[in-house]
Amino acid sequence: MNKDTASNFQVTKIISQLKALSSIAANPNDHVTVDSCRRAISVATTLHNGREWVLKSLTATNSDSEAFFILKGDFLMVVAAWLGLTTVCMDNSNYKKVAESHGLLGNALYAAAYDDDEPLARFMIDNGADPCQKEGAYGDALQLAAYRGSEKVARLLLNTDKLQNRNLGPYGLFGSSLQAAATLGHKGIVQLLLPQKNANLKIRHQWQRSPLHIAAQNGHADVVGLLLETRTFDPSVTDRFGDTPLSTAVREGHEAVVQILLECDSVYSRGKRQTRLQTFISKGHSEIVENLLSLSGFYVYPTHIRQPSPTVLAAWMKHVDVLELLLERDGVYIRGFSRARLLRWAALTGMTRIAKLLLELHQTDPNSRSTGEVGTPLHLAAEHNHFGVVRILLEHRDTNPNRQDWEGKTPLMTATEGNHAETARLLLSDGRTVHDIQDRHGMTPLMHAISNGYSDITQLIIA
Repeated sequence: MNKDTASNFQVTKIISQLKALSSIAANPNDHVTVDSCRRAISVATTLHNGREWVLKSLTATNSDSEAFFILKGDFLMVVAAWLGLTTVCMDNSNYKKVAESHGLLGNALYAAAYDDDEPLARFMIDNGADPCQKEGAYGDALQLAAYRGSEKVARLLLNTDKLQNRNLGPYGLFGSSLQAAATLGHKGIVQLLLPQKNANLKIRHQWQRSPLHIAAQNGHADVVGLLLETRTFDPSVTDRFGDTPLSTAVREGHEAVVQILLECDSVYSRGKRQTRLQTFISKGHSEIVENLLSLSGFYVYPTHIRQPSPTVLAAWMKHVDVLELLLERDGVYIRGFSRARLLRWAALTGMTRIAKLLLELHQTDPNSRSTGEVGTPLHLAAEHNHFGVVRILLEHRDTNPNRQDWEGKTPLMTATEGNHAETARLLLSDGRTVHDIQDRHGMTPLMHAISNGYSDITQLIIA
């Protein structure tokens, strides 16, 4: 028996058993269980067999057939609507079935909202279907139409007297129809909903997010702009996590949305978790950081003592463009991270441009050391083989290439121990470098090179 035959055989067997059970007098609980199973199987089988099977089976006269048993259930109207069989749904014999409803599939009006089937939706409403009926996975037909972008059905529903007089709190999957439209970015639906006096514009559903939050999170710049134009939505409002629409858009990387929100005068600049500047710095958005710094009176520093300053954050994240921008603007942005410490960090991580900027623009001491530091910036750059930083440091007239760390090692010794031949060559090419200084163990750079078998560096030193 092949797979298809086995599947058909099993379905037929189950249906036969259900038919037998449904004819037996049973207690109410058993009857509900059997009826629920029959309904589930009828829906699943009908959807699986498809439109042609439904149309053919509706004309069958054999009341004992499998198809007749399946289709005589309470969901014929609903299933036909979901299959797009509008003519079947609008047949005169089905007028009495407009109230048919399935727990997840809803009624035929619900299906019409999904497919933007205006004729079917109008037929359902004209024959008594309730446009406000709460059902299905999305809450009601209007919320599903908003989610799907079904403008024709949404317009029809909004023009019904019953829906216009409705005033609801949060309901359904999205909380409101406007939230649903904002999620998918259906600008046309949003334009239909905004003028409605009962559109529940300020409903904040899951995680206390407004429609503006949701549109920003999903990158729908045109919807964000439309919502801001109404001046109904506060762009400074925070959700349950302390995020504004702006910080949400930054986190998701939606630059078009960010730019629109930045043009709004009332955008929140001091959130619970980060200032706007910190948020953009952490993402490396140098152009946006530049725009923010140009705003008069913009709040630069974090609101909490444990939050890093802009310069510290940019340095940690290694966003060189942003860090360079901060340093070029004003030395005040270095607050919380001394120039000397920042130079050592640049040497450690290989940020050549930052090292150059600190030495030239801010006149940072190239030989700076602090308590607990193993050496100078030149030691750190040589140890990690950051050739560019070593070159920038050696070009500075005040750099001392012979400064020793707590073990008495010079930058040349550090480069030698790491077998960084090109860095060692660069250090030796500087006329200030002394190659026979001893560390506290009495070892010179040459001794380190020989003892480790580094022939290239050995040849460089003795040349």
